[in-house]
Parts: sequence; C-alpha cells; structure tokens
Amino acid sequence: EAIALVLGGLGAAQDGSSPCEPRQYDYDSVVCVCTAEYCDFPGVIHAPDDTELYTAVTSSRDGLRFETQHLPFADRTDETTTRTRVRVNRQEEYQSLLGFGGAFTDAAGLNIKSLEPAAQELIIRSYFAPEGIRYNIGRI
Repeated sequence: EAIALVLGGLGAAQDGSSPCEPRQYDYDSVVCVCTAEYCDFPGVIHAPDDTELYTAVTSSRDGLRFETQHLPFADRTDETTTRTRVRVNRQEEYQSLLGFGGAFTDAAGLNIKSLEPAAQELIIRSYFAPEGIRYNIGRI
C-alpha cells in the first residue's frame, strides 16, 4: 500500500529532500528514524508553471518516501481501473481552505519532550518548516 498526498496545482519540483533512515518492525511496518543529528525531510515542493498539472507525493512500504511527480489532469474513461475518480472543477470555488495540520496528543508531547533539544527542533521543523510537510495548524 502507499499513501499519496495529491496537491492540485501546487507542483512537484523538490529542493533539499533527505532520505529516510528506515527501521523495520513486525508486520511489515517501517518508520523513519529521527535523531538529534538527522531527520528526513521532503524538501521544498515548488509549484509548476503549467496549471494543467497536479502534484502527487507518495510514501510506501516499498521504500518510496515523499516521491513527487507532476501529472496531468485528464478525463479518464478507462472502466478497468479500481481507483476512485475525483472531478475537479477549477472554475467554481465552493469553500476556502484554512490550512493543513494534525492532532498532537499528550503522549506525542511527552515523547517529544523526552528527546534532546536538537531532536525536538528537528521533529518540529519536519512538521512546520518549508522543507518539512508545512503544517500550519495543530490541534492539541
């Protein structure tokens, strides 16, 4: 399985990405290790000049980590696919987007607090910095 983040019209050129230092766990589970000296970052993702492209950012158990591609918007009539179809009408706006983020639990806070200050800084940067995943909202 793969996790894909699709960014319509945001682009896919990457600057400053750093690879995952994988640690394997039972049941085919992999995490990327972040220490006081090193943490993987996706890098800055640049918007393409071509508005007919969207950006797909994929991570997978097979080793893809923040793999970024520019792909064209296209009408597909291929009935053999099992993927979900999403229609994007870029001429009509229904709602505005406040931002992207996630929830930070008590357990996450305690675990981050238990790390060396340099590791804490890298973890926070991996969430909120331009070279990280660029959260701008956090729920605690």
